[in-house]
Amino acid sequence: MVQFVSQKLLASTWMRALALDDPAAPLADRPDHGAAGAFAAWPGDTAHGLAKLGRKDLAAQLLSVVNDSASGGLWGQAMEIVADSRGQRVRVAEDGVSVREAIAGVAITEAVLSGLFDFEPTFRMASRTTDLPDSIHVPGVRTLTNINVRRSADRIR
Repeated sequence: MVQFVSQKLLASTWMRALALDDPAAPLADRPDHGAAGAFAAWPGDTAHGLAKLGRKDLAAQLLSVVNDSASGGLWGQAMEIVADSRGQRVRVAEDGVSVREAIAGVAITEAVLSGLFDFEPTFRMASRTTDLPDSIHVPGVRTLTNINVRRSADRIR
């Protein structure tokens, strides 16, 4: 799966929903579900999956470039990959129907916190007997700092 995603779906600063050689690709003209682009949450979900499959390096690489696709403003429902004289680039989809205001940054956030740093806060953490660390370091990725999750007893005082 990792090989398929990295070789067939990741492109430029975004990804495709379908591989270019998929038999359905020529018939799938929606920029959020075809070979021309992907729904805005999929790069984050893909990075999360790559991290959970043991490829935090590929997840971090994907997460480090997807922000370039948002340079024109908020991500829409779909981002499409276009090629012109300047090379490959990504833009808010102009072909087909796309809800420009649909934001999928939550998927990126989950990929960073849960996928790269294995940080998955839950309500059950309130009953922990020890505080979480103030930072989490993952070799080859980076360090997550300013973690501010304390035991519920500490918040009540």
